[in-house]
Amino acid sequence: MVSIQELKKICQEIRRETDDWYMWHVLRKISIRVTWLLLHTPINANGVTFLFIINGILICIIFIFGTKLALFIGSLMLQFWFVLDMVDGEIARYRKQSVATGRFFDYMAHYIVHPFFFISIGYGLSSKYEDSSIFLYSILAGYSVHLVDVLLDVSYSVLYRRVKSKLLNPDKEIVFKRLDNNSVGNGSGKNSSVQKKVFSFMHRVSTFPPIIHIMLCLSIVNLFVKTELFFYWVYFYAFTATLVWVSRVAAVIMKKKIDIEYTQMDNILSSWRNK
Repeated sequence: MVSIQELKKICQEIRRETDDWYMWHVLRKISIRVTWLLLHTPINANGVTFLFIINGILICIIFIFGTKLALFIGSLMLQFWFVLDMVDGEIARYRKQSVATGRFFDYMAHYIVHPFFFISIGYGLSSKYEDSSIFLYSILAGYSVHLVDVLLDVSYSVLYRRVKSKLLNPDKEIVFKRLDNNSVGNGSGKNSSVQKKVFSFMHRVSTFPPIIHIMLCLSIVNLFVKTELFFYWVYFYAFTATLVWVSRVAAVIMKKKIDIEYTQMDNILSSWRNK
């Protein structure tokens, strides 16, 4: 078996440019050691992904208790939950099992558990503080974060179907209207730049893993204050994530972003065919 340092070069070097500081310098140091241990067992990448789902379900059960201690323990466990998400990819790269099926299972694992983190917290808070409204807000928050997750995948699904159709039948008429580069205006000016930065921040914090890092920080502070801060956390995501996905859908439709991407991809495909 290779050493930890050799394993890092094989399994992690490819992620150096994409990981943020915390992921690379903290979580990756943990994940590579878990990977090294699991490589001594028969478990494969899909097996780790299955454990990832089970761990997520256990965390949701803990959140249902609704106490501050439960919210802290669950939030802390979410860090290891995310480490497992790193481990399955590292095992796949080491064992050369990086296939599309594994990526599909990994994506589905996220879609299965993400909404229930919010819903289980909302249910726990609702039961403990006898406030049914927070449970409804948590459903909205979980559903909205889920939609933020799937927006990009839906766009890719549409593009994939069209490109696949074009590749299989090059003479088939293009379904999407080809757009000129000048057909879509770009926002300019200082106000537009500020708005984009604000929206980019809102979008970033409405995705994983930033959500779980915020949860851990909030759960620690929550232990030392009388107010239950996770009420505000649920309200924040019910509003922010909803605003993000509605704005993104509106932008895709009004600015014809998928049509533009398809035009660009069709130009690339045409250039390949002409070579």
